[in-house]
Amino acid sequence: MFPPNEPSCVERSEGFRAGTTKQEAEMTNRTSPQPVLDEDALYFGDNGRVFCGRCAGASARYTGRDISGQPVMEISTEVAQEFEEAVSDIRGHCECETCGKRHRDLGGA
Repeated sequence: MFPPNEPSCVERSEGFRAGTTKQEAEMTNRTSPQPVLDEDALYFGDNGRVFCGRCAGASARYTGRDISGQPVMEISTEVAQEFEEAVSDIRGHCECETCGKRHRDLGGA
């Protein structure tokens, strides 16, 4: 592609190391996004799925909205208690469907 001793066009024009694209260089200069969901809280997704902040998908974790764009809702203690009473015989506890974490006020960490 380039003569053996010729630097790449990116390196020549932007001063980056050889093989680094401008987009890669810009990404390394950005600050890391911070999650908006609490890792220890439980949330409802738009399809009724229960998940903790740690197991939430990236869309939900960093924007507060699931992949379909619907906002996720934090499960309060009252809602968790009602949820457990309503579905305990069918589903068990109000817990993350991925890791099994229970609501922090109902015996969870």
